[in-house]
Amino acid sequence: LEEVVVVFYRELPWAMSAEEQRRNPKLMELCTSTVAFLKKLRSNFREGGTTAVHLAAAVPENESVVQLVCCQMKEEAVGAQSDDGKTALQVALECVEGGDGSALYLARRTPDLDYLGPLERKKLLGYAIARGSLMVLRKALRWVTEIQSNQVELIQLAVRSGQDEILGQLLDVVGEANLNAKEFSLGDQTLLHLAAGHGHVRCIATLCERGADVGSADPDG
Repeated sequence: LEEVVVVFYRELPWAMSAEEQRRNPKLMELCTSTVAFLKKLRSNFREGGTTAVHLAAAVPENESVVQLVCCQMKEEAVGAQSDDGKTALQVALECVEGGDGSALYLARRTPDLDYLGPLERKKLLGYAIARGSLMVLRKALRWVTEIQSNQVELIQLAVRSGQDEILGQLLDVVGEANLNAKEFSLGDQTLLHLAAGHGHVRCIATLCERGADVGSADPDG
């Protein structure tokens, strides 16, 4: 979605659907504040350190609203910390489900992601791979070497999601030594079996170009 310019937060509801307004009660409460307060908010801190984007990021499946709020915020305010020391990106990553769109959008607008903890990095990497966000992956690619125990899972996720370009970038970092390994988690199948089973032709081509064994058989032969 493209960012829509909103002059003041008071006008924000006009750019939101009725469903989006219903799912964002705290943000709607903020929009009814006085004009003077809203103008001050352009710097963009709310009482307690929480910004409008923190409120939007906490709501699952809310990427479009996060975009609307962010286009009214100064760049440095997107990475502002709340009283408990969390950025809006960290708030989005805390969503049990439905926070991937908001997290990826905020990550694209965040110059430096190194402040994220190990679990946050793993989750953001998973989102970037599953949704094919090359911009975020390039920012976070160096993290792959830090999470040795989960590298296979990340590559499998790229194959399952049909992300052939991301698969290639991950293999550039991890290497191809285990390309033909039969994984217990895949029922003693290889990555090529996984790609074929999901019908991802481009991933099949990428794996074959990297040296995948087309003759390798699974337990069913």
